[in-house]
Amino acid sequence: MATLTAAPFSLIAGAPIIAQVSALNAAGWSVASIDNTAYTTAITWPTVAPAGLTITAASTTSITAIWSQIDASGNGGSVITGYKVYYSDNGGAYSLV
Repeated sequence: MATLTAAPFSLIAGAPIIAQVSALNAAGWSVASIDNTAYTTAITWPTVAPAGLTITAASTTSITAIWSQIDASGNGGSVITGYKVYYSDNGGAYSLV
């Protein structure tokens, strides 16, 4: 059994890594092996909710919402790329802003 561990590149969490191997002898290179796929550490949804939500009425038709961003310890293994803000004007059902 031959093993190679290498880290010459940056990997994205959850991304597939596809590899092949060829052998070399005095006559030249063999054909490549069948592809084999592995995955880096799986991405999960963020494990914590944004904290510190503060809202203020900016006018009679708009609000300003401020919260703390989720740091790397709670991002599920992937950079946070967006947030959704929901509101309710009567304590009932929430709507997406």
